[in-house]
Order: sequence, then C-alpha cells, then structure tokens
Amino acid sequence: MKKSQLLKLQKKAIKHYEKMIKWAMEQDPKDVPFSSSMVDEINEDWYGSNCVHCEVFFNGDKGESCIACPLSGSSNDSPTCCAENWEKMNSSETWKRWLVYANKVLNHIKKYGAYEE
Repeated sequence: MKKSQLLKLQKKAIKHYEKMIKWAMEQDPKDVPFSSSMVDEINEDWYGSNCVHCEVFFNGDKGESCIACPLSGSSNDSPTCCAENWEKMNSSETWKRWLVYANKVLNHIKKYGAYEE
C-alpha cells in the first residue's frame, strides 16, 4: 500500500477516535460502556466494522488476520490491535476506563497508523 493511502487511512481513523472520545467524555464516567448507545447517538463504535484499517487489512472470510495492519503488533503470528490497548478498551467496565484506553489507541494510531515496513 502506498504511503499516501496509509496517510488517508490514518487521518480517517484519527477522526473516528476523536469523535468517539468526544462523545464518551459526555457520558457518566461510572457507567458501563455499551457500543449500542454510541451507535444510537453518533452512528459509530469501536469495532472492526467501523475501523478503516480493519476494512483494508482484515479479511476474516478468507481466514486472513490483521498481521499486515500497521496498527497490529505481532509476536509468533498472534496480532494484537494497537499494542493491546484496543482489547483493554473493549473490556473496560466504565466509560472512565474506556477513555483511558481509547486515548492510548488514538495515540497508537497517530504514531503507527501510516507506518510502512
């Protein structure tokens, strides 16, 4: 993939996370994060169906993984998304905790979202 294409993906991903973070900051920090409430209000969530990098690099129907994604870190062919911060964000029990990891994911996207090997 060309650097210019990666930069476009990165820009879209940054906007996506900034929008979600802005919305999440308005939620009760002690509430449990539900993606459905985010989708209802801003039509976005943090799953692969709303991730521009996942759209390009992940093709589960063909059994492929996200190892080629610039956001994945892999060891022994076991990719993790955004240095495991996505997984931690996804399993957060409060919006306050979700925001901690969403910001880490955003920083990871800013640093690696257009990275080429």
